[in-house]
Amino acid sequence: MSRYGDPFVKTFGFGNPKTPGVTLLQPIETSNLAFHEIRKLDGTAGACIDVFSCKLFDPQIAVGVSIAAFGGRVAAMSLLVRGEASPLRPTPGWF
Repeated sequence: MSRYGDPFVKTFGFGNPKTPGVTLLQPIETSNLAFHEIRKLDGTAGACIDVFSCKLFDPQIAVGVSIAAFGGRVAAMSLLVRGEASPLRPTPGWF
């Protein structure tokens, strides 16, 4: 995956104690990476990371890189493969 251009990074939501955090969008040559920080009221934090790519990649490597980069300890992963049956697949004629 190769970065395409600069990332879009915004910090917002500090007017509401339930919503502060950072959102990052990074275009890549095959699609995009999205990151959203989740800050909890007890001071702990987490993140949702979406790796969307038309090019095949090893999801376990993506999880490992994410944990290493952001200092995570626990990860949960969902994988949707383009073209395979999915509960999120649009109905024919949807577009």
